Amino acid sequence: MVSPLAEGDQWFLREPLLWRADSGHRVCVPENFVTDFASIPRPLWALLPQWDGYGPAAVMHDYLYWAQPMSRGEADRYMLEAMRDQKVSRLKRWIVFAGVRAGGWLAWRANARHKAAGERRVIPETHVPVLATTPWKQLRKDIRGTGAPEFCAAR
Repeated sequence: MVSPLAEGDQWFLREPLLWRADSGHRVCVPENFVTDFASIPRPLWALLPQWDGYGPAAVMHDYLYWAQPMSRGEADRYMLEAMRDQKVSRLKRWIVFAGVRAGGWLAWRANARHKAAGERRVIPETHVPVLATTPWKQLRKDIRGTGAPEFCAAR
């Protein structure tokens, strides 16, 4: 389950998102993690909307790009595998995969810079919006450097 932030293009998880790779490795995206789902350019939304059958895979991919617990290539392959698990058509998942392989390095590097500067992507409980009235731009500033946990505490 997700809730929107005021702008409508950023959402946060209301519960952890769990996924297991074929290798047995588990990925746990923490509750209150902020995502934009799939970062697909607006002109392509008619063919590949931000949230489609690959929504959970895109959220997991956003988290792996933020946390960077593995290489970018591994994170991209996990997204491909998760899309397969979600029964996304072969053509669609390869188009999405090709897109993240081609342009994902920009987000990967930007995330590393933002994280090093103290930005957080997991909203602390004390700042979780009750209604979708708080813009991400403001919330981002409010939680910068708060020490909010960026790990997953699955229930």
